[in-house]
Amino acid sequence: MNKRDYFLTALRSGACKRRAWVNSVFAMTESINTQKDYTPYELVRLDDVLTYFYSDPEQNGALVAIDDTDKNEPLCRFKEPCVLYRGELINYQDDAALTTTYGNVFVNYLILVLPFGDTVPYQTGHVKIKAIEKEILKRLIDDPSDPEDIGHAPDGKIYVRQMIMFNDYALSLVAYASLTVTPNSEKAMQGHPDAVKIRNELVEKYKDQLTDPAVVAEIGKALEALDREWLKDDPTYGFYNTKDAKSFGVVRKKMFYMFGAESPFQDGTTVEFIERSLNEGVDVNHLPAMINSLRSGSYSRGAETQLGGETTKTIYRMLGTSRIAEADCKTTLGVPLTVSDQNQQQFIGHWRLTDAGDALITAESIGALINTQVLLRSPMTCKTADKNVCEKCIGVKMSETPNGLAAAAAQVGGAFLTTFLKKMHGTTLSTQTWDFNNRLS
Repeated sequence: MNKRDYFLTALRSGACKRRAWVNSVFAMTESINTQKDYTPYELVRLDDVLTYFYSDPEQNGALVAIDDTDKNEPLCRFKEPCVLYRGELINYQDDAALTTTYGNVFVNYLILVLPFGDTVPYQTGHVKIKAIEKEILKRLIDDPSDPEDIGHAPDGKIYVRQMIMFNDYALSLVAYASLTVTPNSEKAMQGHPDAVKIRNELVEKYKDQLTDPAVVAEIGKALEALDREWLKDDPTYGFYNTKDAKSFGVVRKKMFYMFGAESPFQDGTTVEFIERSLNEGVDVNHLPAMINSLRSGSYSRGAETQLGGETTKTIYRMLGTSRIAEADCKTTLGVPLTVSDQNQQQFIGHWRLTDAGDALITAESIGALINTQVLLRSPMTCKTADKNVCEKCIGVKMSETPNGLAAAAAQVGGAFLTTFLKKMHGTTLSTQTWDFNNRLS
């Protein structure tokens, strides 16, 4: 049997649910099985043979060689190409052969095929868990009342128990981070060789504007681009290329390129520019600014946490007795708002006033409303009495939780608190184009 066929056969047997098997396939492991009572499809390395063997349950556990393999190398690598044909995984039904990777095949089988069968199509490249979760929510239905009905949900739907299985398997992937992520290398332990030269040129170019945070942000942006170019072909790039860009924009920039800008211990629009990177040693001439930054972070961590907690409690006190009290208050008042590409998702599930009556905005109808103004039903114009609201003014999602108004509103305080706390853990100084026409309506 060749390596690819063995891998697919072992997956379908359920071996992918055993951490020991996954580690043995994607890494070099040393077996401690002295009794030689091998589990089905367990990988085996014999002392006097170069190739891998596996325990074949269809031959009473007999060891079968895996062709063209080298026991001194991992059997597979996560990013190693693998060709997949129609039906070999039940969620891949295209006629054309798909060149994917062993890692993708493993992840698809574990978190999609096992819980959902063919309901969620095969995912190529980086498997986006959040996108899958959104798809699950669209299809989610209650478990069947018959405990004997243990199959997949019909008509493309997903049972709650299937979702729970997905959650368990998706969380188990964390255990394999050490197999898939390269956190360090010789190249990653240093910056670009021209870092100091290029930084000095930028500092000289903007020497009269170094207290302007926008200018410092542009210098930082150029140095970050230099660092990304330096590591783009290095195996550690995926580790540093995080969604919030802090590894490049904060950590590595401070370490190898420039310390950057520090704000004073009070509100203001200027910053103190610190040119020297940590790799070059702490610049004692700017030590007061660095210490003030630490003091500000330490104070703010407590103060802003307190503020967030107080805001949340205040909102609960204000709205703790508010309820969704009726289906429709029959108001003819609405809030005029403009739908754009940026905010369109916020309108889905809400009602708008039209000449023909109330109309529900759906994912299918939102496209026709972009760049138009709608008169939106809103709690601000709701006529329901006693601080309560109606289902139409609050929208479809909230109407399903009639006693959850206070908890939903309290998220406003939580959003501010999260923003403050993130700032204390290092922030990327950058500029952003702001279109007030799309943000204020």
